[in-house]
Amino acid sequence: MLQTVKDACRFDPKAIDYALSDQIESLEDLVGHDAGAAEAFFRKTYVTGGMHTLLRQGLQRLAGSSGQAVFELKQSMGGGKTHSMLALGYLAANPGLAHLVPKEISQGFTPTAARVVAISGRSISRDKHLWGDIAEQLGKADDFVEFYKGSPQAPNEKDWVNLIGDEPTLILLDELPPYFGYGVTQPVGGGTLADVTVYAVANLLSAALKLKRLCIVISNLSGSYHGASQQIAAMIQKANGDLQKESARQAKSITPVELGSDEIYHILRRRLLLAEPDAGVVDSVATAFSEAISDAVRSKAVTKSAEQIADEISASYPFHPSFKHILALFKDNEAFRQTRGLMTLAAMMVRSVQERPTNDVYLVGCQHIDLTQADIRDGMTNIYDLSGAIAHDIAGTESARGHAQVIDEQMGRDSASQVARLVLMASLPEASGAVKGLTKLQLIENLVAPLRSAIEFDDAFEQLRGECWYLHRRDNDAWVFAKNENLRKKIEKYAEGAAQPKIDAELQRRLLAVFEPRRKTAYSELLALPKIEDIKTGGGRLLLVLSPDKKVPPEDAKRLFDAVVQKNNFCILTGDGSDLAKLEDRVRRIWAVAKVRDEDGGDKSPNVAELNEETELAEFEFNSTLTSLFNRLYYPGRHPKDGDGLLSVPLKMTPTKAKDGKSNSIDGETAVEEALASTGASKLYNEITEVNADTLRTRAEQMLWIAGGDRRARWKDIEEQAICNVRWPWLPAKGLDDLRKRTVNTGAWRDNGDGYVEKGPFPPAKTAVKAVTRTRDDDGKATIDLTAINGGDKVRIHYAPTDAVSASSPAVPDVTFESDATVLWFLAVDPEGKHDTGPAEKWTNTLTITHDPKEVMGKRSVTLSVKPRGEIRWNLDGTNVKEGKVYTGSIDIPGDGEATIYAYAEDAGVSVSRNFTIRAVTGGKATIDPGKPATVAKKTKLATTADTFVTIRAGKKNRATFGNGVVVTVGKGDKNATTRFGPGTDLAPDAIEAFISAARTAIGDEAAEVEFTFGEFKFASGADLTEFLQETSEQIKVDPEEVQQ
Repeated sequence: MLQTVKDACRFDPKAIDYALSDQIESLEDLVGHDAGAAEAFFRKTYVTGGMHTLLRQGLQRLAGSSGQAVFELKQSMGGGKTHSMLALGYLAANPGLAHLVPKEISQGFTPTAARVVAISGRSISRDKHLWGDIAEQLGKADDFVEFYKGSPQAPNEKDWVNLIGDEPTLILLDELPPYFGYGVTQPVGGGTLADVTVYAVANLLSAALKLKRLCIVISNLSGSYHGASQQIAAMIQKANGDLQKESARQAKSITPVELGSDEIYHILRRRLLLAEPDAGVVDSVATAFSEAISDAVRSKAVTKSAEQIADEISASYPFHPSFKHILALFKDNEAFRQTRGLMTLAAMMVRSVQERPTNDVYLVGCQHIDLTQADIRDGMTNIYDLSGAIAHDIAGTESARGHAQVIDEQMGRDSASQVARLVLMASLPEASGAVKGLTKLQLIENLVAPLRSAIEFDDAFEQLRGECWYLHRRDNDAWVFAKNENLRKKIEKYAEGAAQPKIDAELQRRLLAVFEPRRKTAYSELLALPKIEDIKTGGGRLLLVLSPDKKVPPEDAKRLFDAVVQKNNFCILTGDGSDLAKLEDRVRRIWAVAKVRDEDGGDKSPNVAELNEETELAEFEFNSTLTSLFNRLYYPGRHPKDGDGLLSVPLKMTPTKAKDGKSNSIDGETAVEEALASTGASKLYNEITEVNADTLRTRAEQMLWIAGGDRRARWKDIEEQAICNVRWPWLPAKGLDDLRKRTVNTGAWRDNGDGYVEKGPFPPAKTAVKAVTRTRDDDGKATIDLTAINGGDKVRIHYAPTDAVSASSPAVPDVTFESDATVLWFLAVDPEGKHDTGPAEKWTNTLTITHDPKEVMGKRSVTLSVKPRGEIRWNLDGTNVKEGKVYTGSIDIPGDGEATIYAYAEDAGVSVSRNFTIRAVTGGKATIDPGKPATVAKKTKLATTADTFVTIRAGKKNRATFGNGVVVTVGKGDKNATTRFGPGTDLAPDAIEAFISAARTAIGDEAAEVEFTFGEFKFASGADLTEFLQETSEQIKVDPEEVQQ
C-alpha cells in the first residue's frame, strides 16, 4: 500500500516549532562555546555548495595553505550567511570535528585550531568600537586603547598586522549595515564614525594580504537600512558601498544557499526530519506519481514526462518538486528572509499536512498550506500582502466562505483550494515586471497526484476562473492573484451599475449594426425598438425590430398594420418570447467590457489577452441570445381566410467568423432577404431578370393599375399602389423603375415622358426614316446614309425636294444616296402593309460660303461663292446683313485698312452667315494676325502613324479642333477599324487619340498603323495656328492666303 507523508516520515516537533519561530542565530553563540554545542550544530546542518567552498578555503587559509584571505557572503537577510559563519567558526575553533562534515573539505591538509573573533554589527560596543572589540576578543584590548579612547581613530594596516600576528585567526564580520546606521549619526572630526569604521575595515582587509593565517569573512553590505531617514539612509548606503568596493578588490564572493536548487531539500530533510525517508517508500511514491502523470499525458491534460517527475521526486522527497520553483519566484522579496523564510514556509506546509483532516498527501507542496490558520495566513501576507484574494477567493470565514471553499463543498474534494493555494504561492513576487503566476497546464502538472486526476483540477480551475474576484490572466497566459479585483469582477460590477439609457442606446446601436441595410434589396430603412407612434411608413421600405411578445402577430405590429395606409412598405422582426431582458444583460456585459478595456489602456493594457477573451465571449453570448430571441419575421400579405394582414416566416440567423478569424458576426440583412425570398414567403425578388420580368409585368398590370382605369396610368400612382397593395411582391431598390425600363424597352409599355405609363398591347409602329450625312465634298454634294425603321424587309424609301413626298415619288436606288440638293424629304413605305406609313424625314444640306481676296496695285477685291447653291447678300458694316446687297460679282474694298465683309446666303429655307476679315494693304503679301481666331478649310490626309501623332501632339499643345469630315482609320488589310465623323462634328485632339487607343485595343494590335483625314482645323488665335504650322511643317502646308480670320 502506498504510504502517505504522515505515515512514512518522522518530523521533529521541536524543529517544526523552531522553524515557525524567529530562528534567530547570532555569532555570539561562538563566544565561550564548548565542543558539544559545535557537534550539535553540525548534526543539524547540511553543508551546501556555498558552505563547502567557505569551509574548505577558510580552513586552508588558517592552515597557511591558501592565498585567499577574504570571503564575502552574498545573500539577503535570512539567507544563511550567519549559519555559514557559525559553521566555519565552530570548525576553526574545533578542528577535531572535521569528521562531521564531508571529508572533501579537509582533503589534502590538516585543519589547524584558530582564534575566532565574531563581530555582529548589532552588538559592537559604543566605547571600543569595532576595532576595539576585535582587539578585546583577541585578548589585546590594551594594544588598541589609543584608537578608541577619546576621539575614535582608525588603525592603519601596520597596526592591524602588529595586533594579529602570525597566529591562525578567523575574523567574522556580520550585519555591519545597522552599525553604519548608528555611525553616520556620530560626528567625528570633519566626518562621522561610519567614515572612520570604513577606513579601519579597509586597512584590516589590506593587512590580511600580509598575514598568511588570517581569514576574514564578511557578510554582504548591499541593501538599504530600514527605519533610517532618507538622508541617513543615503549616508549608510555610501558607507556600505565604499566598504563593499574595498572588499570586492580582495574578497571572494560566496552564496551560502542556492534557493533555486535541490540544496533546499537536503537542508529541509536535515533540519525537519528525525530520520532519512526509506528509499523504498521514495521509489514507490515516485512510481505512483509517474503513473498519475502518464494518465494525464494520455488525456492530453499535461505534457510533463513520467521519467522527469520520478527523477525530481527522488531529489525532493518528502516535498513536491514544484516547491523549489515556486520558492524561486519570490525568494528576492524584501520581506522574505531567504533560508530562514524557507524553513518557516516548509514548516507551515508540514504542519498543514499533519493537521489535515484526510491522510491523503504523498508529497508536501505549496497547494497544501492551510490558509485558514491565522498564523500561516499572516506569514503569507508578510511575504506579499494578498489578503483580499485570500479572504474572498481562497480561505474565508465560516460566515463568508472563499470561492474555492464553496467550490470544494460542491465538488466534495479540496481540488479548488489546492488550485487556488498554488496560484497564490506563485503570485507572491513583489518586484515590478517579475516573473509570476502559473499557466493552467503548469498548475495541473503540479497538482496531479495518486488518486487525484487532471480532470478534477481542470474542472476546479475553470470554476475558479469564473468565480474569483482577484484572479488575473497575464499576457503569457499565466494566472495570478493580485491585490486589485480582476477584470471579470470589475466587468460584473460595471454591468450591474450601467445606466439604463446607455444600455438602451447600445442595444439599439447593435441592432442597427446587425441589420444595417447595405444592399437595400429587402429594405432600405431600419428602426430598432421604436415607439409605434414615431414610425412613418411613407418613405423607403422599412424593417422594424420590435420587442418580442407572445402574441401572433405581436400586438404592436398588428396595431401598426391596421393604422397605416402604406401596408406593403414594412416588415417586422420580432420573436415568439418576451425575454428582451436577457439580451439587455448581454449588452450590459459588452458595454462593461469595453469600459474596462478603455480604463485599462486599450490595446496596450497588460491584460489585453484576457480582455480579448472576455470581449469574444460577450459578443458570442450576445449573438447567441439575439439569434434565439429574434426568430420570426412578419411581412404584409393576403391570408386565404383572414384577408389582408401580417404573415410570418421563420428567421434563421447564423453567426459567421469575421475576417480576423476570431469574433463572430451576424449578417441580419442577408437573413431577412433569405426569409422573404424563401418558398414559404415568396415575398421578395432579389433581382429582376429576363426570366421573371414578364411575370412581374403581368402582376403589375393587374395590381398596380387602378381598377377600372384606362391603359394610361400616372407613374406616381403606380408607385403608391406598390407600397399599399399587400399582394404586390417586393423588388430590390429601384426595382420598379428597372421593371419600367425593361418593359418599355420590350415595347410592352410606353413612357411618353409626361409622367404617365401606358400598357399594351399597342398597334404596330409606323414607318420612319433616319438620314445621316456621311461626307460632303467642296461642291456641296453630300453622301447620305439612309435607314428605314419599322418597314419590314421590303421597305422602300422615296424622296422629293418638298414635304409632298409620297409613295409615288422616286425611290432611292441605294441606302447610300448622293445629292447636292439643299433640302430633301424621305418617306419609308411598307409595301406589305403591315406598318402604316409614318411622317417624312427632312434632311438639309449645309451651305458653305467661301471668299477669294485679291490685291492688285494696292487695290483690293473679294469674290464670294456659295455651295451647293444659294443667293448671297452682303455689306461692310454688319447691319442686318440679311437685307444687304445681293451679290452679283467681285466686291471692291475701299481704302487700305483692314475691313470685314459680312455675308449671308439662303436657299430653300437653309441659311448660313459668315464674316470675312480682309487684311490691310500689304503690298500683295498675306499675313496671319496672331490675336484673332484662325480657321483653315483645307482637305488634309495624314497617311502615316508618325505624321498623325505629330499633328495630334501639336494640336493638343495649341488647342486645335479638327472637323468637316474627320476620318480615322486604324490597322490595315482585313484587320482594321474606321470611323467617320459628320461634317458638322468638331473633335479635340484628346478625343481623336482616345479613339485610336480604343480601336487598337479592339483589333488586338497596340501598335496598329493610323491614318487621319480632316477637312478643317481651327484655333483660338493666329499665334496658336502659327506655332502649330511650325511644329507640323513636314506634314501640313498652309499659305497665309488660305487662313480665314
